[in-house]
Amino acid sequence: MKPKSLLLSLMTISVTCGLLTTANISSIAKPAESMQEKEERERIERRGKVEKARREIENHLRNPERSDGKVDYQTQMINELAVAEINYDAAKKSRDKNRSGYIIALCELANANFANKEYAQASKYMSEAYSQYELLDKNCAEESTYRNKLWQTIGMLPTNEFQPRFEKLYRITEGKRAGDQQELIEHFSSIPNMQEHIDLDGHFDKMKFFKSAVEIRAAARGQNDPSLYRLLDEYGRECELHNDLADAEKAYVQMSNLNSSSKEPRNSLRAKVRLARFYVDHNQFDKAEALWPELSKMINPKMHSSVAGEFTWLASEYIKAARLPEADKITSALLAAGGDTIVSSVHSVAEKLIESYTNSLSFEKAQTLLIKRVKASDTCERDWASSLVRLELSNIDLALGQEAESKKLFDEVKKSTALKGLDLDKMIADRAKLEEALKK
Repeated sequence: MKPKSLLLSLMTISVTCGLLTTANISSIAKPAESMQEKEERERIERRGKVEKARREIENHLRNPERSDGKVDYQTQMINELAVAEINYDAAKKSRDKNRSGYIIALCELANANFANKEYAQASKYMSEAYSQYELLDKNCAEESTYRNKLWQTIGMLPTNEFQPRFEKLYRITEGKRAGDQQELIEHFSSIPNMQEHIDLDGHFDKMKFFKSAVEIRAAARGQNDPSLYRLLDEYGRECELHNDLADAEKAYVQMSNLNSSSKEPRNSLRAKVRLARFYVDHNQFDKAEALWPELSKMINPKMHSSVAGEFTWLASEYIKAARLPEADKITSALLAAGGDTIVSSVHSVAEKLIESYTNSLSFEKAQTLLIKRVKASDTCERDWASSLVRLELSNIDLALGQEAESKKLFDEVKKSTALKGLDLDKMIADRAKLEEALKK
């Protein structure tokens, strides 16, 4: 068949069956596009989407009567990507004269791509940003500005480049820091989160990341510097997740021995309770109990809610491990301290213990703990569970045959319930059912 006849046949098939189009035929004749041409084509396509998004935004602003005046998140992100690409194009043309401006443009473009879930593009631009930073004079006056910009998006680096480049940048940052830069601590949580989005193959080693962060900071500031608290906590957790209990213990022990911080004085207290919780979680009860003499001295009415929360968490872990005496000891100490902050924190744990005692028919133990809970309520200005715990104690007294004490408490609760306008009839009916059940 002649070439002309072959072409006519192909076009006929395209029209009748929809298998080929004129565009397909023309593309067959074209050579494969280069990587540079592909990137340019994709950029033009994105620009088209961007212009459409921008027109939608302008339409929202010009015609408020036809819309609620709000711009959806996706449209906003596309618009920000457009701005970042325009800035990047301008900065790229003058990168040899203004390398620092090019670094900022690359970081912003990486960030905009990341926000649009274009993770491959984000990592590509971030890689280029880091390479450009390495060419920068590290003694220039603005170096820290560009380094901080790089730091905020370093988690977007390709996974195969991330760890060594992170360590290098962090050593520079620690070496040039002025004072305790709190923002560096805060950014550590976002870095692995970014990397987990970039890492599509599961090669990012989060435990290694936090270990190196701890080592670099400790080398610069000392093994007991209080700013290590969050890093050690994260590293310890990762070690636990990977069942590396020896290194997890080392991390928590080091954390418990950190110097007290004037900015976060509670951290040193929380760290000691955290170590005890680690031991309980992994059935090392003797080690946990050995810490109690020191821990018990930390409990006082002025204790911060975050520290009280660590103690209640520790008590909860003891309950899960069926170690009720240890849980009771912690709960009783907290109730004895009293006050709104501590009592509100420990209430749910006390309830779990009381439930465990009643389910095992240990009514005397339940009664003892409830008496402590009621006394703790008297130290509070506002205890929402005040009537509830008194009613529980009244019911336990009744179950133990202590009818006079039970009736006295029940009458107090009835009066309180009536004053609050709650369902008094239901409470009385429930009490009658309990009395009938106890007779049987």
